[in-house]
Order: sequence, then structure tokens, then C-alpha cells
Amino acid sequence: MLADQIRRAITATPKAKLCDLSAALWKAYGAGLVPEDEAQALAEAIQARKAIPAVPPQPRRVGSRPRAPESLERRRSWAASSWLPPTLAARFTQGEAAALGVVLSTIALSGSCDLCHGAVAGRAGVSVSTVKRALSEARRLGLVAVQERRLSWCRNLPNVVTVLSPELRTWVATRGRGLRAAKGKWGGVQIGAGTESIDILSDARPASTARNMGSREREGWRSTGKLGTTPRRLPSPICADRV
Repeated sequence: MLADQIRRAITATPKAKLCDLSAALWKAYGAGLVPEDEAQALAEAIQARKAIPAVPPQPRRVGSRPRAPESLERRRSWAASSWLPPTLAARFTQGEAAALGVVLSTIALSGSCDLCHGAVAGRAGVSVSTVKRALSEARRLGLVAVQERRLSWCRNLPNVVTVLSPELRTWVATRGRGLRAAKGKWGGVQIGAGTESIDILSDARPASTARNMGSREREGWRSTGKLGTTPRRLPSPICADRV
């Protein structure tokens, strides 16, 4: 009976406790509770159990999740877009420089950036934590000012980021002349990649709408230089005697 218990314990006992199990086996053999042949067989089973190599633990993966090729392409393109002077870009990682490139390009177009962290992260191809880290470091260096717009203890509007450093302000103004020139030449600048990007600087209608507009609207566009708008004709009210 005791030999069967020891045999079952050999497979269930951790390898670090096999020495204690072997000592208990020979103690039971000395007390005459286990026959000699059984004790020898159990001792060989314990030695065979010790000889089995331990399974190495799986290495714990650290770092961020793998990025898609599109995200890496957006990150590298924004980091290489020269929205930061070389002396300042050297203080940030590639992901942080990409996030600041999105923020500074928005500031160059509208004077400030009120995009949420998720929108900046999506355009730059980085994570939200990278955006927060980039803005925190830029704020610590005195490059930008971040205005928080809290509504309540649990709700707030997106922060408003403006350029604080005179050097960076001059660089962004010079860098943004190309965008403003594109606005004057083409009527707007598209922000973001893809065919469904939205023109945020121009009120011009899409080409399909311009092709389908009526003759009166085309005449208005020829006379004013803009796409004319024709007020819709409101339906006549329903009188009580018509019901």
C-alpha cells in the first residue's frame, strides 16, 4: 500500500521535492514498510523522473504590439516631414517626432491643434501613449503650451495645443508656407491619406457635385468665381381647408 502511494507521488511531486520523496522512501524501507525490490524500483523511478529535462518557460513578450506596414509608413513619413528643426527632432524618438509632426501641421493650418490623442495617433501611426509622451516632453522643453478644457470631473474636451517657443514658431510658419500656397492654388489641402480624405480648408464642392449642378448654379459660379448656391423652394404650407 505504501509503495503504491510513493509510486503515485513520483509523477505528482515537483522535481524540487523529489529528494524529500527519496528520503521518505528509504526511511520506509529501513522501517520494513517497503520490500527491497519495491524500494529499488521506486528509487530508479525517482532517478528517471529527475533526469527529465525541465520545460523552459516561455519568454514574456515586452513592448508594443506589432504594427501594420501602413502604420509604419505613416510614422516614418511624418517623422521625415521636417516639422521639427533638426536640433529639436534629435530629442524625440521617431514615433514622438511623427506625433508632433501631425500636431504642428495642424497648428500651421489653423493656428492651434485641438485634435484628440486618438486622432493624432491614427494619423501618425503611433500609439496614444506615444502621443501623450511626445506632448509631455515638448511641454517640458517649453516648445508648446497645452490648454486643458475640463467640463466636469470625468469629462473634458480635447486639449488645445499652441506653439510657445519663438524658434519653433518661426520654423512652423516657414514650413507651413507650402500648405498655404497649395491652398491658394488648388483651393484647399487634404490632410490624411486615402481617397476619402476631407478638404478642411476649402468650402468648394466635390467635382461630382460641380458636374451635376444646374445651369443657374454654373452661371453664378462664372459671375462670382465661386460655386453658386440656389435656395431650395420650400413646399407650400397645407391649409386647413385643403385637408
